[in-house]
Amino acid sequence: MSIQFVKHNPAFLDAGHFLEQVVARRADVAHLLGHLGSCEPIGTVRHLFITGQRGSGKTFVVRRVALAVEQHNALRSRYYPLFFSEESYSVSSSAEFWLEALFHLARQTANEQFAQTYQALREEVDEERIRQIVLPLLLDFADNQGKTLLLIIENFSMLLADMASSREGEVLAQTLLQEPRFQLLATGTFTFDSLEVPFGKYFSSITHHALEPLSNADCNALWQLYSGTPLADGQIRAMNILAGGNARLLVTLARVANGRTFSQLPEILALALDEHTEYCKSYLDVMAPVERKVYLSIAELWAMVSAREVSLAARIDINKTSAYLNRLINRGAISVERQAKRNKLYGVTERIYSIYYLMRRHGWQSGRVRALLDCMLAFYDPASFPDRLSDSERERCTSVAEALTMLPEREHVEQCHQNFLDAKRHSRFVPSLAYFVRFVQKSDVSHADESSSPMLGESFRQAFELLETESYTEALPIFDAIIMVSRHSESEQAIGQRYGAMIGRGVALGNLERYEEGFRLLDEVAATCQERSVRRRLKWGLLALLGKASVLERAGRIDEAVTLYDELVSRYRRQQELECSTLVAAALLHKSLLVSKSKGGEEEIAMCDTLLELYSERVELPLVELVCAAWRNKAIAFEALNRNDDALLAYGKLLALCRQRSEPHMMQHTAHALQNMGVVYGKMHRYSDAEHCFMEVQSLAPQQARAHLMLLKLLVKMEEQQHAVLSELRNYLAATSLALRALPQTIELFITCAVAGYAAEALELLVASPLAVSLEPVQAALQHATGDEVRSAPTIVEVANDIVAAIEARRNA
Repeated sequence: MSIQFVKHNPAFLDAGHFLEQVVARRADVAHLLGHLGSCEPIGTVRHLFITGQRGSGKTFVVRRVALAVEQHNALRSRYYPLFFSEESYSVSSSAEFWLEALFHLARQTANEQFAQTYQALREEVDEERIRQIVLPLLLDFADNQGKTLLLIIENFSMLLADMASSREGEVLAQTLLQEPRFQLLATGTFTFDSLEVPFGKYFSSITHHALEPLSNADCNALWQLYSGTPLADGQIRAMNILAGGNARLLVTLARVANGRTFSQLPEILALALDEHTEYCKSYLDVMAPVERKVYLSIAELWAMVSAREVSLAARIDINKTSAYLNRLINRGAISVERQAKRNKLYGVTERIYSIYYLMRRHGWQSGRVRALLDCMLAFYDPASFPDRLSDSERERCTSVAEALTMLPEREHVEQCHQNFLDAKRHSRFVPSLAYFVRFVQKSDVSHADESSSPMLGESFRQAFELLETESYTEALPIFDAIIMVSRHSESEQAIGQRYGAMIGRGVALGNLERYEEGFRLLDEVAATCQERSVRRRLKWGLLALLGKASVLERAGRIDEAVTLYDELVSRYRRQQELECSTLVAAALLHKSLLVSKSKGGEEEIAMCDTLLELYSERVELPLVELVCAAWRNKAIAFEALNRNDDALLAYGKLLALCRQRSEPHMMQHTAHALQNMGVVYGKMHRYSDAEHCFMEVQSLAPQQARAHLMLLKLLVKMEEQQHAVLSELRNYLAATSLALRALPQTIELFITCAVAGYAAEALELLVASPLAVSLEPVQAALQHATGDEVRSAPTIVEVANDIVAAIEARRNA
């Protein structure tokens, strides 16, 4: 039996010919039948409303459901399908709706009484009387059948929109939704939410089923039915995208493609649109002139566009444009696909219309459309793309493709770069409390007398070594012994050792969470030494305050610790004695580290700047070392804030200071600064500058920068490879004619780049080349891969999404 193709009126087919053509949307039919079989006979959710764009298959679906109801015993015993015609243009009131139902019931049943009643009521002008006569007839019929009347109504949303008044719509809605012997199986191109009528809300709770674009499998089933031969996966995907998943247009493409190959895609599309012309023009004829102008502006822009862009293209005031956009949305002609920031983006609902309009307005070889078709041929079926390359040109393409295989994978480059950053480097420098105790204690050696005990000095050293290694329990008895032995000596060295041991014991107790005991000892030393008339004992008081602040940190009392540092700095910053100045600088360093954790790097930088302002001109070695620490910590804070240039300036200041000094251990500060500086250069991909830093580090400390140098050499080699390969691709793209004639190979080159992680670089090369206008899908795919916003036409975006999927599949292979 030959296929009887009906483009717009499936109702013209008998059941046999109709079922022959129902090869798609089987999942939708099964879903709707499941709902009919399981729904309760009460409540609004029992009603079904199916939406989809024109040509999506709504009529086929509801008619297939109706046939299935008649063939299924359980459903046939429950429902009586009552078909309305596809357009019920004569209905403008609730009475006319029920009269229309009676007309179709008379036609289906061939009941003469129904037909006579219908003819008699056609002349009736009293709407209420029509309802009073027709509704009982319909309900009696349902009762006699013992079934629910399944009202199959097409374009139901348009029917409601054309109601003469809101009152008529409300009366109809109340009867339909409240009477359990009526059940809707209705269709429409737009939802009830879009109805600009108050009674639309009554229908908002009924069950809504949207027909999604056809799957590739459904498309191929239709294609085989109407052309006689199925297509390969890539080819049917291309046809599906052009049709926008629209069954009617897909069938038109299949019919005109009969006897043609996929390589004739431009010709197939042109012939299909020629057959579709009357349909497209009728769509425009129902629009008001200005409304049509707005619609055509969107169609010609062929992208997702804002209201302002439409306004400029249509040369209409933005407020008027917005009003017409809303009307077109309600009509279902355009849709809001998504939003960019706070602006809505609009596109033509039937995407083929943009292609139709561009080809009608600019000729069938319209640049953007033809470029899209060429890309689809090249991507979905490279073998069908015309091969017009010479042997030398083919060799050139192969050479570039082989070069791209040498691109180091971005993931490997980034891992190597991260390993480089993670390799050992030097963190912030804040001298420990034990360091300052030993420094202060050294200043008392000059005051040692004959009663000084070398054994006491050795115990003092051992106790603070234990404190530095966090062996607090072991340090306590030694501190106790020092305090007891030095209690009766009045020599400056013994007094210093006693105060130092009390400070050490207080800090050890604090770290053992015996906070109050520790605070008592530290407060005692601070109070005693600040009251003493001997100025050199003040340093022990400052040390005690530093120790207390560290214990407050340990106890989590951060605000108190910061306040104590502030008081110490404020009270003693004017003291010029080396020991006092050193301890004030230490307080600033400790506070800077503390505030960096709670308030961020800017506060830390401010503290370092205060230290540098106070002491950068001092030449004493202990203060110079703390100034070096401030520059280093400031540089690291800049790094944490991604202010790499400022970090390099800070490291440069540190290096300049270190190189002014001749002390051997200042060389270590130099090496540390150079190593950190090299890492910053590496982070900025300034590998040559980084290499100079690490080479100098090696001359100062041979083992220190070995790992960095090895990783750096690998990074430099990878960067050289990247540059060489991408330069090769840039030169290839510059030969525009070759790149377009070798379009399958060209697209493959971009995919290879993206697979290796170079989508951003490939996008930059494409945008900078004349090929950008010819490779819109590729550009959109690369934008998607890099996280950029894509505002191309949905047809182009779908091709781009498939390119992205190919990239992901290749990556995961």
